[in-house]
Amino acid sequence: MKILPFKAVYPDMAEFITRDVDFKRVRDEYPLLRKDNFFKKLRKKAFYIYQICGKKKHTGIIVNNALEDYLQNRILGHEKTLAIKESAIVGIASSCNAMTKPVLLTYLDNDEIHHWVSEYTGINKPLLEIRFDDNDEIQRLWKVSNEAYISQLKTLFYDHIPLAYIADGHHRSSALVDLLKNKTASGTDQDGLLCAYFPFSALEIYDFSRVVRIRHGLRIHDILDRLPEFCYVQPLQVHEKPTEKHMLTMFTSTGAYALVWKPDWLKNVLAGGLTTDVEIFNKYILEEVFKVHNLNDTGQIEYVNGKESLQHLIQLAQEIDVAVFNFFPLTMQEIVEISNAGKTLPPKSTWFEPRIKNGIIIQEFRK
Repeated sequence: MKILPFKAVYPDMAEFITRDVDFKRVRDEYPLLRKDNFFKKLRKKAFYIYQICGKKKHTGIIVNNALEDYLQNRILGHEKTLAIKESAIVGIASSCNAMTKPVLLTYLDNDEIHHWVSEYTGINKPLLEIRFDDNDEIQRLWKVSNEAYISQLKTLFYDHIPLAYIADGHHRSSALVDLLKNKTASGTDQDGLLCAYFPFSALEIYDFSRVVRIRHGLRIHDILDRLPEFCYVQPLQVHEKPTEKHMLTMFTSTGAYALVWKPDWLKNVLAGGLTTDVEIFNKYILEEVFKVHNLNDTGQIEYVNGKESLQHLIQLAQEIDVAVFNFFPLTMQEIVEISNAGKTLPPKSTWFEPRIKNGIIIQEFRK
């Protein structure tokens, strides 16, 4: 991978605290906040080490990534993107003239990179440390402007990281690479893509859910009558999430059910090219049972990330016309296999942690 140092913009926490401004405003109001001195720009190009400390500690590296790595398929995704969402991202980035949040990438653990990070954080103080009470996290940022360390990291990534995988930011990466390419074509010096690299071992993959509104004259008992064509249906005495691959949990206002694909039927489905539970669910449950043919219809289908509690899913299912399906999470190996094969999953089929907040580190586009 070809990574480059860049001049970052970061928050002036004295201003944020004094004037009680929430980071949630940064994405949409960055130009105004920048004008009102809520942010500082560093004069020297640097790499950055980013650490998120909550229940666990996650440490990664923030860089400017050459666009050629994305364009030549050295940065691989695993989810489809929606044109309408990409368009919205381009609009926000253009009005801000900046990326206010990096794309989250992951890569196969490398001992030399791990040592580089540990050595630097062990002998240097963070540039920034922010406590977020809403999720009981501390987020830290180190600036790495020393030329020797910069050279070392560039060489390590070039020599040892042939591929990287998008964990969070499929829409951002696709939309912003096109935006940056257009800037270059119009005569502007090229900026790279703002990326945060976290190794496989620093990421966690959570389950996820689909909330489906029951329409077309169907009722919950109609759904339960059709499901045995594809899976075993077991009523649950105790509400729980699925415990293994090829098992789903369905929550409804009348009860909860464990769904397990029938083995012989599943064998034929897998032979036909579908590999994941969410793909199978979309084709056979959503399309054939719920009569949902537009998977992007957010009025009928809602995505819920795996950080939400089991109780939250149960509450969502109390509406009479709603069924909530919870999926067992994919493994990192499955995601790598899907990405390497050039396949894509439906949007919002994975949920990775940690999540980087908007506004902690920003890359302004050159004019």
